[in-house]
Amino acid sequence: MRRILFAGLAFASVALAEQPALGLRIAVQNFTTSQKFAQAEVVVTGKVSSLEKETVELPQFPGDKNKAAFTIAVIKIESILSGAKNVTHLKVAFLAQAGGGGGEEQNLGLPIKGRPIRPGGFGPIQLTEGQEGIFFLQKHPGSDAYYAIQQGFAPIAAKAGNYQEELVKVKGITDALADPMKALKAEKLDARLLAASAIVGKYRSNPTGQLVEKAIPAEETKLILKTLFEADWTAADRPAPGFDYQTSPSYLASMLGLNSGVNGIPQIQIKPGESYNAKMKEAIQAWHAKNGEKFEIKKFVAKDKK
Repeated sequence: MRRILFAGLAFASVALAEQPALGLRIAVQNFTTSQKFAQAEVVVTGKVSSLEKETVELPQFPGDKNKAAFTIAVIKIESILSGAKNVTHLKVAFLAQAGGGGGEEQNLGLPIKGRPIRPGGFGPIQLTEGQEGIFFLQKHPGSDAYYAIQQGFAPIAAKAGNYQEELVKVKGITDALADPMKALKAEKLDARLLAASAIVGKYRSNPTGQLVEKAIPAEETKLILKTLFEADWTAADRPAPGFDYQTSPSYLASMLGLNSGVNGIPQIQIKPGESYNAKMKEAIQAWHAKNGEKFEIKKFVAKDKK
């Protein structure tokens, strides 16, 4: 488990890929769309319809005895993509900033133009009235009445040039999680690979660190592995513009614990000019031919109440 910054504070979470422990002095990267979706409790499209005038005093993290001033943004929901039901508005709390939002870069928690990138250079994400896009939200650790946006989980702005492309991706993830078996049987391989990556990413997400593992159905495991082995692993050797490594077969294999030198898979040795990804695929396929029937994919679930 690692710690990431949450609205300017430390918050326990598990990333899709292990990252070094982050302290208050280390900058946070902006995660990919698939990573944001996997760890978000609620995903919606919508518009910040208003900012409440009065700030709210809230703890910055679970168990914190001190409180800080938070501004409350009201998001009018256009569509619910994950995690919420029968609501038209959500309230999102973010740390109040003296002097206002400070421009789009600061609103998204990105380095400010004209300022050097330095440790701690990614500030808390700010929201502004009229802001539209896709929002990836977590329950605020200080109150169940509010949501918040983790650092690195910036909204996808509706005015962004790739917004429609990202919206299609998010909706594809939504459909895959709603009906994994149907998504894993899609006609197009790219759709199946996106579905498999999203499904495994969600299964392997443990935001609270309090969940336990449970094996998924064997048929679902077989379909995920079938997609993995049909995919072109060498696409990562020549990534096209906009290539999302988190939906690549090598990353999917990593999420499943299928790595060189792990789980009986031999260490990969390559010669000059050879593709590491291609050799890795060969090694995993050879391992699977001997061990595949015993392999289980597990997901994190809540503990059974006794």
